[in-house]
Order: sequence, then C-alpha cells, then structure tokens
Amino acid sequence: MKKLLTCLLAIVAVSTLSAQQKGEMYFGGNIGVATSTSIVSETSATGFGLSLAPEFGGFVADKFSMGISVEYGLETANRTFAALHALGVMPKMAYYVRLADNFYYTPTLQFGFVCGLTKEMSGCIVETITMPGFGVGLSLAGFEFRPTPKFGITLSLLQLNYTYLNYKENDYATYQNSSIDFRFGGSSTIGLRCYF
Repeated sequence: MKKLLTCLLAIVAVSTLSAQQKGEMYFGGNIGVATSTSIVSETSATGFGLSLAPEFGGFVADKFSMGISVEYGLETANRTFAALHALGVMPKMAYYVRLADNFYYTPTLQFGFVCGLTKEMSGCIVETITMPGFGVGLSLAGFEFRPTPKFGITLSLLQLNYTYLNYKENDYATYQNSSIDFRFGGSSTIGLRCYF
C-alpha cells in the first residue's frame, strides 16, 4: 500500500513540475458541435454546426504556448439549400494559469486565413461560391486537465469570434460577409493533447 501511495505522489509531483515548461511540444485536436434556433417574424430556422481542428504546438516560454491548427467547420440551416463549409489555418497563442494540481485556465487567442465554400441555388442552376477571408478568435473560458504528464484534456466554454469572407462575382457584384459571434456553452469544444 505504501508503494502504491508513493508511486501516485511521485506521478503527481513529476506532472506538476514538468507541465508547461519551455521546449515542451504537443499535438492533438478539438471537436465542437452546435445547434441553434432563430425566430424572425413567426418563421423559425434550426441550424447545426460541426468543427474539427487538429493542432500542433509547443511552449516558447514557461506557461506560454504557440501553435497552429487546421480547422474545418460546417454550418447548415433547414431554411436554405446551402451548407457553409469553412477551412482555416489558425496560428494560436495561449497562457497557462495553474488553478489546482494538473488543472489550468488557458485563455487563447487565434487568428488566420479562412476559406468558405457554399452552393447557391438560382432557379434550376446550382452555383458553387468560394469566399476567402480571415478570422480572429478569443477563448475566454478555456481549461486543460493533465491527468498524466504526457496527456491533456481541453475544454473551451466561452468564445468570441470574428470572421470576414469576401466573394467577387464579377466587376459589378461583390459580396462580403462579416460575422461576430459570442458563444457560451452551446458551442463548446473539447479536445485531447499528447505532449512530448
């Protein structure tokens, strides 16, 4: 019994000492699912969103990480024919504040290039529209739990995002889409990280 307790204490001590030190690297990914309902003038619409984001990064200083993720997002709505697909390359920065043993508060800032793809139906013609742009995101309620020194579980509950997409149809028509969203809980992301 003493050996087991000694081993557990050693694991906790090592994981506390080795967490978030300069030079530590990680790879992993996040997944998020969201639903929404909007009612405008007695007409309702239900939407669905999915996001997947593999990531890679490392600690450039103690408690400060930088990384990059490739993010895919899908948004649909039952009132329209089209679904919006988005692909982004997002560099990110995070700062780690220790709240308890192996539990960290991790506010994160990310920014990068985004490309949206949707299909628009005009009569019997379906047209594919590609919209390049950029995005900025701030995760204000991000957390990470490290049950072992080489494994982490991430959770983001509160996000503020801005996305700008641009589409030029011809010399006379240009479409721009800017969106700001503030999400709490309903579009949370959860992820896993492996450290080396």
